[in-house]
Amino acid sequence: MNFSKVKEKIKNGYPKGTDRSLSYGTAGFRGPANNLDWVMFRMGLLGALRSKSQKGRAIGAMITASHNPVGDNGIKLIDPNGEMLEASWEGVATDLVNAGDVDVINVLKNIVARFNIDASIPAIVYVAQDTRPSSDILSAAVRDGVEALGASAKDFHLLTTPQLHHIVNVQNSQFGSSDELDALAQSSPAQDASEEGYYAKLSEAFVSLLRLRGEPSAENHYETDIYVDGSNGIGAMKMASLRGRLTGGADVKLPTIRIFNDGKAGVLNEGCGADFVKTTQKAPKGAPYNGGIKHASFDGDADRIIYFYFDEAHAFHMLDGDKISALISSFFIDLVRESGLDLKIGVIQTAYANGASTNYIENVLKVPVACVSTGVKYLHHKAKDYDIGIYFEANGHGTVLFSPRAEHILQERISGACGVDVVTGNGHGHHHRKRRDSHVFFKTDGDGAVVVEEILAPSSTECRPSDAEQLQALPVDDEVLKSEEPVMSTEEYEVLADLPALPAVIPKDELVLKHEREEAQEFALDTSKFVPLDEVALKLADNAINKDNKIDITGDASSGVAKDEAVKWEKDLDANKIAGTDGTGDLATAITNKKKNGTEAERLAVEKLLLASKVINQTVGDALADLLLVEAVLYLKGLAMREWDALYQDLPNRLLKVKVSDRNVVQTTDAERKCSAPSGLQAAIDQAVRKYHSGRAFVRPSGTEDVVRVYAEADTQEDVDKLAQEVALAVFQLAGGVGQAPGRLSY
Repeated sequence: MNFSKVKEKIKNGYPKGTDRSLSYGTAGFRGPANNLDWVMFRMGLLGALRSKSQKGRAIGAMITASHNPVGDNGIKLIDPNGEMLEASWEGVATDLVNAGDVDVINVLKNIVARFNIDASIPAIVYVAQDTRPSSDILSAAVRDGVEALGASAKDFHLLTTPQLHHIVNVQNSQFGSSDELDALAQSSPAQDASEEGYYAKLSEAFVSLLRLRGEPSAENHYETDIYVDGSNGIGAMKMASLRGRLTGGADVKLPTIRIFNDGKAGVLNEGCGADFVKTTQKAPKGAPYNGGIKHASFDGDADRIIYFYFDEAHAFHMLDGDKISALISSFFIDLVRESGLDLKIGVIQTAYANGASTNYIENVLKVPVACVSTGVKYLHHKAKDYDIGIYFEANGHGTVLFSPRAEHILQERISGACGVDVVTGNGHGHHHRKRRDSHVFFKTDGDGAVVVEEILAPSSTECRPSDAEQLQALPVDDEVLKSEEPVMSTEEYEVLADLPALPAVIPKDELVLKHEREEAQEFALDTSKFVPLDEVALKLADNAINKDNKIDITGDASSGVAKDEAVKWEKDLDANKIAGTDGTGDLATAITNKKKNGTEAERLAVEKLLLASKVINQTVGDALADLLLVEAVLYLKGLAMREWDALYQDLPNRLLKVKVSDRNVVQTTDAERKCSAPSGLQAAIDQAVRKYHSGRAFVRPSGTEDVVRVYAEADTQEDVDKLAQEVALAVFQLAGGVGQAPGRLSY
């Protein structure tokens, strides 16, 4: 690999600007924008090498400082799966940035050797930026670094951070894990690996999900109007673009989105945005104070969202990430139970989550909660342990992850053997099913007969059209939305599900059998849960009716009916609440009808789950996608803001920090909830906590400065302030506090 251009660029354009040690963290590198160009150049170099190490897949480079002041900026790299940079490369980034100018080439050579990188593999880096005045110059520095190693840089210019995560993920998901890409493959973007594709995905799934509500009940209190605080940043611009693509019909009532702090007059993150609202617990500048009006605040790069509202007395109420997690957890656990599917659902929190939220999710919703160390990477990683993993930090950053197993089960239950996509209907004119190494299509020939066609394709988690179809002229921009086909009705799904049962049209050839064997081995679905309806009816009718015309079921799994469900059926029948279709009250007919109705409810729950999985951005927290998901949940549940807020009452809490001579003196364990060093500190915390009802407290060292953070909760604000002060004093005395000792908190 030739490094001569790198050496020249460092000498003449990007010399190191500081001797201060920098560290690549969850947010990448951040700092004053006027001393970051050399950091950007080196991160461009690293992005090119990372792409080569990943066989030429696209790497993202996002230029932003999120909720930091407008004078700051920063950069973080995005891995091929659209998630954060792999942890092992964070140290590599730190070493490269901290190297002296004369040592950069040696560091690059060491990276190539350590990861066995083939220099001949073409590389590409996708670059995007937020609206900060410094971003244009810094973006150019990143591209210079990429190109200095002979790689390609594709500039997307203005995007939110989550949009770039999405685009990188979609672009790379079309290729198998073993594929080594050439320049031609890199230059052929996936159809929806674009900003327009992002809007189409979210808007189509959102509107389709709203359509599943049916007729609203008299108890529906959903508030259509929502005011969005764009933090005078990129989120305001992109929310306006997404809003323009939310179109429905008479059967759905879309939210009315009004954007303020849109960047036309105010300053980025100044007196506005999610971080301001969360930390000050005050409304941002420009918020209308009308009682009952719903608001949401984004942060500077639109990866966080905080809701708030004013009641009739104009009192401010904030609904943070904990409240968002509780709301959507209630939505997903209800659907999982209604669907009857065996899906493992869990919520992931950190020690900073309000104790009342943990209690609500665990003891009211009966959803397991896992606690991990502070940091998005820990939350995101743990969420992958579940079929549906939900995580939100209190600051409003979070998302929902669906496992490949969950997505497969949901798609199979909706589409049967034909794999119809619930959002795009018959997509590209075929009814196709997902396969690991190929796609099988059921379509009609010129005589109207159904035939089978197999299209080989690289391994992918997404169904793609055939090569011939991709070569056709594709619509762009607004034309994409105009050309989308309507969502299929459940009746159409019923018809399609019957297609494999036509042996005269679709013979059971080796192709079909091979795919069935592969799928059975890969996903190992428990088919005992899907007993045919007529079999259930016959078993119950033949064996479960005694002389008193009552159902006698022990809950045996072979009956296909759970014990609690059978008991409910028995009670309904005894009360003459179910009658046969012929009006005779025939028990077997009644049971069959009841089971049919249950299946329809299950199918509706599955459709909602599948559509919700497409509304969210599963690569990273996304304010735009999270807003749509929250609005869909409120709409489907018919909830007003005050009803959502009333799910549980937050415990009063207090966050303090104590200056110490060395933050490394404090060590923690149990996901930062317990202090293992210095000796005696945890005992002092425990003693203080025992004095207060609903008391809880923990301490953890800062990752960037010599301070120790103290978090406390109790059932009254007065008590929590006392508890926080006592714990802070213990930290000061036992962990080497400097300056003035913590005193009594004043109001």
